[in-house]
Amino acid sequence: MMKYLFIILALFANTMLAADKGPNIIFILTDDQKYDAMGFMGHYPFLKTPNIDRIRNEGVHFKNSFVTLSMCAPARAGFLTGTYPQVNGVCTNVEGREFNQNKTPSFPLLLQRAGYETGFFGKWHLDHSNKPRLGFDRWVSFSGQGKYNGNDLNIDGKLVHNPGYITDELTDYALDFIDKNSDKPFCVYLSHKAVHQPFTPAKRHSSLYKGETVPKKESFFDNLKDKPKWQRVNLPPEKLYRLRYNNTHETPAVKTPRPYTKENGSHPHTKDYLRAIAAVDEGIGKIYALLENKKILDNTVIIFAGDNGYLLGEHQRGDKRVHYNESMRIPLIMRYPAKIPADSTLDQMVLNIDVAPTILDIAGVKAPEIMQGESCMPLFDKSKKTPWRDAYLFTYWRDLIPTLPRIVAVRTDRYVYTTYPDIDDVNELYDLENDPHEMRNLATSPEHAEIVKAMEQKIEELKKETKYKKIVPRPRPEPQWGVQEGLICDLEFKQGLNSKDQSVIANKVKINNGQIVDGLNAKALRFGDDTSVSFSWHKEVTPDKGSYVIETLVRPSSDGVICAQGNDYRGLMLFIEDGCPGLMMKEYKFRMQFIDAQKSFMNQWVHLVAHVEQYHNKISFWVNGKRIAKEQMMWPIHGVHKGIGGLTLGADPSGKIDPKEISPLKFHGDMQYFKIYRQKDLSSIVAKAQKLALNYQNGKERIQK
Repeated sequence: MMKYLFIILALFANTMLAADKGPNIIFILTDDQKYDAMGFMGHYPFLKTPNIDRIRNEGVHFKNSFVTLSMCAPARAGFLTGTYPQVNGVCTNVEGREFNQNKTPSFPLLLQRAGYETGFFGKWHLDHSNKPRLGFDRWVSFSGQGKYNGNDLNIDGKLVHNPGYITDELTDYALDFIDKNSDKPFCVYLSHKAVHQPFTPAKRHSSLYKGETVPKKESFFDNLKDKPKWQRVNLPPEKLYRLRYNNTHETPAVKTPRPYTKENGSHPHTKDYLRAIAAVDEGIGKIYALLENKKILDNTVIIFAGDNGYLLGEHQRGDKRVHYNESMRIPLIMRYPAKIPADSTLDQMVLNIDVAPTILDIAGVKAPEIMQGESCMPLFDKSKKTPWRDAYLFTYWRDLIPTLPRIVAVRTDRYVYTTYPDIDDVNELYDLENDPHEMRNLATSPEHAEIVKAMEQKIEELKKETKYKKIVPRPRPEPQWGVQEGLICDLEFKQGLNSKDQSVIANKVKINNGQIVDGLNAKALRFGDDTSVSFSWHKEVTPDKGSYVIETLVRPSSDGVICAQGNDYRGLMLFIEDGCPGLMMKEYKFRMQFIDAQKSFMNQWVHLVAHVEQYHNKISFWVNGKRIAKEQMMWPIHGVHKGIGGLTLGADPSGKIDPKEISPLKFHGDMQYFKIYRQKDLSSIVAKAQKLALNYQNGKERIQK
């Protein structure tokens, strides 16, 4: 009995120690909110955010706050771990990366270990999963981006459908958590979907700001004349997301800015974007009221931030990602009257990675050595001058948008200088003191050559200091996929039209029509108008797990689909077009990526290998043992399931993978075999292909004419 009493007393003492060390923490994060989309900033004269303004009036505005990489997942990983993307490993959105808490622990986990009760509410956006994460006692989240109305929420491991407006619902879950834990130290991480597109306000706010005029912004009228060529690429939508490296496109000298409309302002959705902030602000008001009612307001740190900036037509761009002020600059305010004077403003350059060490500092919890951010709290000590950064490294790794290259940039108090290491294009230099809207590129100006040289040197210094990498390793080891390794499809035509799959999977195969002929060195199936080979769906035969390899030996006599698996949402195809073999991957309805051989093999035997590396996010295509290309998957395939259908040879039975160009074409010609492997080493397959190609060229094998 005394033993259990001692344990209870020890736990109570630890909790009291945490309470003595630090206050409650409430961190509120919005999605894609511009740094000036807060009422007190005055950019939108009609914008009303009284509760956000209250945090600022009773606390501090970090006037020059920035994100190290302007994109959802990397920004969130930075807030949580206090580290750059190249250190925490989260440098993209689409790959589903998530930092490793054993190497880069999050501040909620560290607070939890110090005795805090921790709760997460909202958008996680790492690893494409809404399952509960380490470091949280309470968990409420949706998958991916979620929806503004009607979400399947994971609440502490149990899926619950919530039909409500998500901003309001998340606020209510957070309020319930605060109410139940107000007598002990707690940390709330409230991560809103708002104001991410499609910028859907609550119904009660749908007519807000009607009749108001959004002010003009100079950068909205940028004609991009002195910007890099990649920014002026004029690809129509059907080619922008139909990524083929042999596509031609126009690069005009200038781009005519979109017309400014008085009612909608600089972007057609600007008002809905601002309206979506209203429910966030109301939620903050409810949190204020509860804290006051519980008499814990002044013992609670309230931090409000945006994950990254956003462009609403500035520089003729939408979205974020790029190095312009509207993208890299974020809203950041904080209230804690015990240590922060009311109505304060800090001009120092503060980053998203500074939030975690600042919170830990306030809570009296030691930050781990790996954290690269700095606590902002010493900046409030006016009795001494605190050394602080005068520049920071901004980065971007290619993700989702095929025309946007890798970016390495440096921002100082006066200049921003941007480089594009992987392409031959002009860099960008802007004098923010004389050109705050970044309209005049000075990178090629002889008068600024010394500044360019200094900025390039600064980039190299910061790359070394922040441990920058061109290729960022994934932060977690490759998962155990739980799938069959080795040969998982092995179809030859030795038994004619009754041939079976000889792999361990023994896929069910149906050969429809066709003629058995002599192939290169064995029997082959000749495809005609009515020939196809269909495989029943099997969970092992999908490209979204592990290292997936397709191998086939064919002699095409026409253009057409060699093999296809998919529908109008996602899929994979091998095909012949203009006599040239090709590989195509499709994800999310309209996003297609191709690798095309540039040589025709019409009426010739050709060995083809397609390799999909899901973990490493790469696709490669081999023709006769020669690799044509190895590319980053701009849109990795996720979640292949039975609804996608089985594999088909000779046609796309759905007709929907690429309905306008490739899918309507049926393959004509001969196929000697078709194999699928789940393996990483391709050396034996490539060697076989090279031998076949050599034998064919030397005429050593008998060929059916």
